[in-house]
Amino acid sequence: MKTRCKAGDLVLVVHDIGDCTDNTGRIVRVRGPLSFQRDYKKHCWLIEPVVQTPYAVEWRGEVSRYVVSFSHLVEHPDGWLMPIGRNPDDAKGTRAKAKAKRKTRQQPADITASLSGVEA
Repeated sequence: MKTRCKAGDLVLVVHDIGDCTDNTGRIVRVRGPLSFQRDYKKHCWLIEPVVQTPYAVEWRGEVSRYVVSFSHLVEHPDGWLMPIGRNPDDAKGTRAKAKAKRKTRQQPADITASLSGVEA
């Protein structure tokens, strides 16, 4: 499954719902494993805000604000987060293919030799 984030990323919260919309614009760190959250019907990451100020958390219809750490098991949907400092659409496979392509490029001497039919 392709996700926007990966474990350990610093991300920007770009969406939240209800009384938790104050969280939009906050920077958080994500931690795996990615899990399916039935209430949202989305795949979610555990999150921890970088700045330790109260974060709005909904639990069973009630919203509370408190300083969140990974131990609180607060989850946020992957699609509502945007990685900072890298392309969110850049999947592992794409990076690996680009790296392999760079390794297989011919050097100028190899190209010249192949054009003249002479080994370098």
